[in-house]
Amino acid sequence: MRWVSSDGEFAFFAYGAVANGVIAVGGVAHGVIALGGIASLGVVSIGMNAAGTFIAVGLNAVAPICYSMINGLGVYTVAGVNGWGAWAKAGTNATGALSAEGFINSNISWVPAIVVLALLVGFSSAMRGRRQSRSGSAPHSLRQFLRSPQMNEARVAARLTGVTANAIELQQGWSSATFSSSESVVQAARAIASAASKRTPHVVAEVHRAQERVFESPDPELSYRKGPREAQRIALRCHAIKAPDAKPWLPVDAEEVKWVIAWSARLAVVVVAVLLYVAAR
Repeated sequence: MRWVSSDGEFAFFAYGAVANGVIAVGGVAHGVIALGGIASLGVVSIGMNAAGTFIAVGLNAVAPICYSMINGLGVYTVAGVNGWGAWAKAGTNATGALSAEGFINSNISWVPAIVVLALLVGFSSAMRGRRQSRSGSAPHSLRQFLRSPQMNEARVAARLTGVTANAIELQQGWSSATFSSSESVVQAARAIASAASKRTPHVVAEVHRAQERVFESPDPELSYRKGPREAQRIALRCHAIKAPDAKPWLPVDAEEVKWVIAWSARLAVVVVAVLLYVAAR
């Protein structure tokens, strides 16, 4: 994701005639926080004609919390001329479901509140967007690897609890295991442990399980005539280890901004419906 854009491309901070970003400032702005000279759409929206899923401020504004100089439609609305909402205050005409304070006309009606709910539902349906996966192919748990003998290789998530000259120790909950490791893996583990703020940092490790043939010498007190005895054992090895990848929490493109707006609208529908139900009782 770009940090700054003035050419219409998505960025954290976008500005221009048409701005699209997490924070968007322009003639027409679309973002989580949108400031538009002509029109703006976002969770928080400010502009001449502003629509928001949380708060909107402008000459004409639509949002659950709405402040406008001319016309305002919301749940809580303060407008300079005409205001509609559940709680509405206006310089000229006010229409509210639960409270209406207009300098000239004051009317009680549930229509504005129902319209706001319908618009929020419309926002959540029309601007679905999509959120990109933050994990890619998720690693297995260490516990799952240790309890699945048929899983010979895996990428596991665990805590690094110990590092020796030729092995590392991983733990998840009550499950733990020691994995023999090369010098490069041991050095990487030590670097992760020294850089971590916690004593047992989270890691992602490439691990392998294999059967090995070993020769065990007999106990000389039992029989000096018997030679070494062949046996099988399970060996656990770690081929690579790293710290978990950082997962960005900010939207990374325009589709994710739509996703944020849609989900904020859905949340607003629930909050507004519950608030109106409680206030009307």
